[in-house]
Amino acid sequence: MLYKWGCDGSSGQSQYRQHFNDDSSTTDQAMFMFSIVPLELRSHSEVSDIKNNYEVIWSNPSPSSTKFCRPIKYMFKKETIQEY
Repeated sequence: MLYKWGCDGSSGQSQYRQHFNDDSSTTDQAMFMFSIVPLELRSHSEVSDIKNNYEVIWSNPSPSSTKFCRPIKYMFKKETIQEY
């Protein structure tokens, strides 16, 4: 299976009266998300010694669409730029 992954942040939404168990300073005003999108499902053949010998079983017809986009992790944190 071939995938692509990405991150996106959102802030400035209306703040609701959600109660968080872990930290009293956590709010739902900003959110950061990691997501994954499947691109292609392949079947490799063991008959041949060629490394790229595979058959495409399924291919995502619209890889930029949100139809197959699946969240991996949500965090209620503001998106920041951090240099290493």
